[in-house]
Amino acid sequence: MGQFLGAKLILLPTARLEVGVVSTRLDLDIKVEDVATGSIIQTFEVRTSSTSLSTNSSITACLNRIRIDIAEVIASTYPAQAMIVHSPKPGVFWAEAKHMTSFYPGEKVRILQTQDVFNPVKGTNAPFTVEAGRGRIQSVEAYGLVIKAPGVTAENGWLVEVIR
Repeated sequence: MGQFLGAKLILLPTARLEVGVVSTRLDLDIKVEDVATGSIIQTFEVRTSSTSLSTNSSITACLNRIRIDIAEVIASTYPAQAMIVHSPKPGVFWAEAKHMTSFYPGEKVRILQTQDVFNPVKGTNAPFTVEAGRGRIQSVEAYGLVIKAPGVTAENGWLVEVIR
């Protein structure tokens, strides 16, 4: 099915949420399957718990961890090298990548908009990627890349590709 839809990876999640009177627990197991071979190329688990009465803090912590792990999987298999995870202000983006040693301040980048588009003829969704704009790597930090792209509007999950 994944090959028919043009997917490269399939995420197979299993989640369990327990909300108690004084604590919350969220367990998530994700398997990443390579569509071409049908093999599991990576698995990861996220286990969070909170003793606060708010489930939001526990769920937010879990989702942040998932975001980082998924960014690493996608960046390693997709032609792009990183994925946008945050935009602190317009035209400035933080991107996470699996290997930070291959990036240098000043390098030009393309920001790629990614989304699923419904094809009414086939009745299926297919991935769609288009260049949303260009920018430069401002700095390489321990947590990821800081990209400056004035005038570019991008969202979390969009991909970054270094132009070499």
